[in-house]
Order: sequence, then C-alpha cells, then structure tokens
Amino acid sequence: MVDPRTGLTNYYFDAEGDWLSTSTNFGVPFTITFWGCWAKFNTWSRIFDSGLGQDKDNILIANHGGARHFHINVRKGNKWR
Repeated sequence: MVDPRTGLTNYYFDAEGDWLSTSTNFGVPFTITFWGCWAKFNTWSRIFDSGLGQDKDNILIANHGGARHFHINVRKGNKWR
C-alpha cells in the first residue's frame, strides 16, 4: 500500500504467513526502519531475518522468545558483532 501523503510503500502483516523477500547480498551499508504494534507476542516473531544459514553472516531482529523485548543479533561468519 502506498501512503498518499508520503509516497512511501507500507506493508501490513497479520502473522498469517506474511513475508517479504530481498537479496541477502547487501554488500553496502544499509538501514532498517520499522514501526510495529503487536496484537500478541508469538515465539521469535521476526522483524528482519537475513543470512546465509544458521550462524553464517546473519542479521536478526525479533522479539526474544515470546517476550516483549527485542533481540538483535548480528554475525560476521559465525562470530557475534
């Protein structure tokens, strides 16, 4: 949906199989911006999850387990950053 005031594209997710796909080969600096309002906290509801597999150049932003706080994980290879 495009916001008529700003011309920016917005997405609505209702936790029923919603997702967007993008390249995982960023190669340049980038910014992730979001606004969220949860109706409920599912286990590890992801805002952003990108990488080459478990512990391989990952970026993860999600609620921690079923909690109401964020977990941000950035790995270069399998090392925490």
